[in-house]
Amino acid sequence: MDKDSPCGGLDRDALVAWLYDDCEPAEQERVAAHLAVCGRCAAEVESLRSLRGSLEAWDVPALPSGIRVVSEHDARSRPWPQFALRPAWGLAAAAGVLLGVGLALAGVEMRIVDGGFIVHVGSVAESDVAQAERDVLMEQVRGLITQSEQRQQQERALWLTEFAQEVDMQRRADQQQFQQELGALEGFADYLVRVSER
Repeated sequence: MDKDSPCGGLDRDALVAWLYDDCEPAEQERVAAHLAVCGRCAAEVESLRSLRGSLEAWDVPALPSGIRVVSEHDARSRPWPQFALRPAWGLAAAAGVLLGVGLALAGVEMRIVDGGFIVHVGSVAESDVAQAERDVLMEQVRGLITQSEQRQQQERALWLTEFAQEVDMQRRADQQQFQQELGALEGFADYLVRVSER
């Protein structure tokens, strides 16, 4: 028996939906038919009707002075100045980051010397050490790419071999099934010939 059901036949949700005409016509007929034979559910509906009437008759007391109702929207809104300053700081920070990245990509070199700035614009000649490091790094990248290509070729070859084996096994199974069915047809044809010769 359901704890939300007076008798176990209908639940309270169905009774409430019927009471408020909030269900399909077929459901209304089913509930009405059940209420005609079930005293518990009929009593539950009467109690719900009584509660509904009491709630409709209830007057909400007036709020004491000094208290006002505020909607959630009003409570969440903020004064204009706070809202306006936050995006400005975010935009300034984003502009600073973009400026720094742009200067780095343009090859601008900045140094602080004796309390002042020295700015070099343009590309700086690379040292032989930096070029050698770049060459070593490129050689490592080429090696990794070569290893990756070899690994992919091995995996592809293994997959093709497995696929060919599966196709061959399926072909053999199909041939065997065909031979069996052909043998059965030949046997049936021989039987028909023998029957027709009689």
